[in-house]
Amino acid sequence: MPDVPQQLRPINPGGTGTESEPAETADVDFDGTALQQEITADVAVLPASAADTGEAEFDDGEVYPVTEISYESSRYNQSALLVTKILADRYPEQDEIVMARINGTPIGSGRVDVSAPNDEGLVVIDSYDSVRKLKQGTVTASFDDAPLDTVITTVCAFADVAPARVDVDEDASTFTAYEGRSCAGVLDDMANRVRGAWYVDPSTPGGLPVFTDGSNFAVTQHEIEHILPDTDPGLQTAPYDGVVVIGGGEATGASRVYSASKDPVRAVAGDTGSGARVYEHEDKSITNVETAQQTAHSLLDEFERQSGTGQIKLVGDERIQPLDTVIMPDSLGGQEYLVSEVTHELSSDSGFVTTVQVGALIDGAVDAEGDVRGPGTPTP
Repeated sequence: MPDVPQQLRPINPGGTGTESEPAETADVDFDGTALQQEITADVAVLPASAADTGEAEFDDGEVYPVTEISYESSRYNQSALLVTKILADRYPEQDEIVMARINGTPIGSGRVDVSAPNDEGLVVIDSYDSVRKLKQGTVTASFDDAPLDTVITTVCAFADVAPARVDVDEDASTFTAYEGRSCAGVLDDMANRVRGAWYVDPSTPGGLPVFTDGSNFAVTQHEIEHILPDTDPGLQTAPYDGVVVIGGGEATGASRVYSASKDPVRAVAGDTGSGARVYEHEDKSITNVETAQQTAHSLLDEFERQSGTGQIKLVGDERIQPLDTVIMPDSLGGQEYLVSEVTHELSSDSGFVTTVQVGALIDGAVDAEGDVRGPGTPTP
């Protein structure tokens, strides 16, 4: 690339950690008036090896000024897309690491998929977090009473991903076998069995996964103040009343990951009687009743959490991430919702806006008919 003016060069080309200058004040239309926000935003580019251990930090990279950021992430283990437009003197190469932050808070990171110039002379970068590699990688292995943390680390290694953190009971273990199942799918299975979760830490290079069981799981709570128009999370009913889990044959013998019984293990949770809406989950890797029961209860819990869904658009809040919770203003019911998906968008046209898809009512009020009120529903 030809020589360019100094303002297009990296703020810290040697990784010195110099912060970017604050962006100009951005306006967001709020209740018919312009709400002013002073935003600081920048992007760091690091070598692909930065994701090998997850120990590299934002200021270890080349930090560039940024004109636009769009980051979409989901609690449903979909690969998060980070799109940035930066003022740079080079095109980041495929698999290099991009990290974005707003007001000093990391909002997302990923490996470069495509970088190219646009007609404004900016470099546009599309990057994806580690979920993409975890969905592409597959597992063929058996685990016979293996420690759960070892299983998680091994599964991630099949996708050439290093987990950022594994928080599970040190005594937890599992019997299971897989042949060609996606790494992300195995992590889903393990999370169901321990009533836990796995997600991406946006502050790690490349967006590395965190796995936690129910005992270690904690969320960050946010009280919402400035909600933009057209917000209506609405009111939903849990999609299923009960769950039936059907596994493989019950495992016995020295290597219990191989079935010795022809009859599949079976477990139920919730209402599975006549007329009930029942979800049937079949997983041949489940080879004992205890694991089947844990999976059934975990799936039922998830369906019950999905009783609150809808979209909230608010004045930008870079702190909100999937699996956090948001508390609505008292004027809109005051309920607490789990964040399913979040999109942070920063541009000169619209300022900084955060769109939150809520997918679980944590603590809702009940109206006179016994229905849970969602945000935006008038108080009786």
